[in-house]
Formats: sequence, C-alpha cells, structure tokens
Amino acid sequence: MKRLPELVLVLFTIIWGGTFLATRTALHGMGPFTLLFIRFAIGAVLVGVFVRRRPSAREALGALIVSVTIAVAIAAQAEGLKTVGSARAGFLTAFYVPLVPILQGPITGRRASIADILGAIVAFVGLTLLAAGNGFSPSLTLGDVVILFGAVATALQVVLMSRFASDGDAKSITALQLAGVAMLSVGGATAEGMRATPMALSVAVVLGVVATAVGLFAMNWAQRTISPTRAALIYALEPVWAALFGFLAGEKLGTTALVGGGLVVVGALVGEFLPERWFATGFSKRRWKMQWASSRRLLAAARSGDCEL
Repeated sequence: MKRLPELVLVLFTIIWGGTFLATRTALHGMGPFTLLFIRFAIGAVLVGVFVRRRPSAREALGALIVSVTIAVAIAAQAEGLKTVGSARAGFLTAFYVPLVPILQGPITGRRASIADILGAIVAFVGLTLLAAGNGFSPSLTLGDVVILFGAVATALQVVLMSRFASDGDAKSITALQLAGVAMLSVGGATAEGMRATPMALSVAVVLGVVATAVGLFAMNWAQRTISPTRAALIYALEPVWAALFGFLAGEKLGTTALVGGGLVVVGALVGEFLPERWFATGFSKRRWKMQWASSRRLLAAARSGDCEL
C-alpha cells in the first residue's frame, strides 16, 4: 500500500496521545529519569533481539545524535507534566510542527513542498487556538517553558531521523537510539534512586514495549519514505488524541480548543492529500498565458511593420 507508512504513523499518534495520561500516572510512583531509563532499556532489549547485522559507523553516529534529541524531548515532557495538564502539555509539545519545515532544508537538503508548508501553517494556527483554549497566555509557567524546550528537541528529532534513516536499517538504528537514550538517562535515574511503585513500574513496562520500542521503530521505518514535514503534520494529530483522552478522563475543553483541534486535522489532511501538481499546474498555466500574450504582441507588431519576426 502506497500510504501504509502514513497510516502506521496515524495509528501511533493515537497510542502516543494516550501516553500523556499514562506518563502522568507513572510519574506518581517514580522519577522522570527512572521512567525514561526503564522505557528505553526495555525497548532496546526488545528491538535488539531482532537485529541481524552490525550497524555501520554512519548509522551509529546518527543514532547517537538522535538519541540526544529524544532524551531531551522526553525528559522535558516528563518534567513538565509534573505541573502541566496532559491536554495542555500535548498542545505545547506540538509547537514543533512549524519548526520542522524551517529545519528540513538546511539539515536534509530537501525543501518542504508547498502543500506541506501550507499544512504546517494551518496546523500552527490550530495549535495556537488549542493552547489558547486551554488557558495559554503570554505569561508562561516554568513547566510550560520546559515543555516548549522539549518541542524544539522534538523538531530536531523528526528532521534528523529522516536524515539518517533514509538509507539505513530501521531495526539497527532503532535499537541504537533506544540504547543511547537509556544510557543518557541512567545517571539521572541513579540520582533518583531508581525507586518505583508496582503500578508505576507496570505502566513503564507497557510504555516501553508499545509506545517506545514499537513506536520508535515505526518512526524510523516510515520516515525512510516520508519527508520530515509531512511526518510532523501526522504527528501533530497526537495532541488532538491527547485532548480527547484528557477530556474522557475529566479535563475540560473549550470551544476554541475544539476549533483548534479541527484545524490541526485539516492541516494534516492538506499536507497529505493536496496534490503538489496543483501548484505546479497553476504556475504552468500562468507561464503559458504570459508566453501567449507575448507572442500575440510580437505578431501584432510584425504585421504593423514595427519589428521583424
């Protein structure tokens, strides 16, 4: 199926949208770095079992770089969720969407398409309304700032994953990324004492298997053929699902937030289904009309003897 990678990513945005509540539940019984270490250590072991070849030096270097962005993004999100509601955290996290088209060209050498840029603009407006609908104001809390910092790291993660996954083995790259994040978080987890309640540990294990191991592999596999900006538009659906799950759990959503969520969906659909040839066709028609008008002027001038053909 031509759109299978896109459909897989949409499925995981639903799963990741539910992880905001699950992460908050786990953080009641363990520290953020302990959660990070357990999730990615389990994921590294699980994916590592399926690796059948030694990764190249380029794959190892790329995986290490991406691991840093993943660790920063998730640690910032987990820290911010201590004081920020899951729906609001999802909205703030998704501010990485308009950053991806800006970073895509310089990092990957591939400019975002017009349809993808238009979709990112629509999604950005939607995300702004989502944040405003949930109490967003110019006076940000420290938790908000931490989550926004994580959003920048997430934008870098999305672009760099496409940069290094395009010609590498998805299983090897995923295993290295998971192991890298686990190693980067072990120091913080040790400082926290690696204490965890049985409930928190159970949630961490589920997150490690489904949302982390399988989810990260899906990202590396899908982004071999999907541009960073288009992938980011699909990932923008995550806060919509987060808001839905938050609403089902008792969090309130205003009309503005609902409109914003709708615009995020529209932005994703624009980037996914608006044919690029529409823009190319429009340009071709304009150029044809200009050439036709120029030809008619030359012909009229030749007939009147003002110039020679």
